[in-house]
Amino acid sequence: MIKYDFALDDHILPCLNQLLIIVFITFFYFIAIGDRILTHIQQNNERRIQQTYKQLVETERKRMENEYQQKSEEIARKWKAQLDEQRLKSQKVKFFSLNRNIKSVLFLK
Repeated sequence: MIKYDFALDDHILPCLNQLLIIVFITFFYFIAIGDRILTHIQQNNERRIQQTYKQLVETERKRMENEYQQKSEEIARKWKAQLDEQRLKSQKVKFFSLNRNIKSVLFLK
């Protein structure tokens, strides 16, 4: 049977108390470090989410601008084609009218 010497308690208990305090301080220090790391990770994730959202918005804006530009150019081409067609018809009408006038003048004399 082991005999326990209570005289050692006076020396061991303060050491154990100090050791326990060190363990608790270390434990809470690690918790604080972990909390800082998690906070940093969350902030980084938030920044990435915001950057990704901004990139998506910018990409969609550019896509819509390109689509608008293409449709505008298509409409402008159609209008120009119609205008050219109207000009050609107008020139033909003027030519035939002038030609008819010339023929009528020539045949009248």
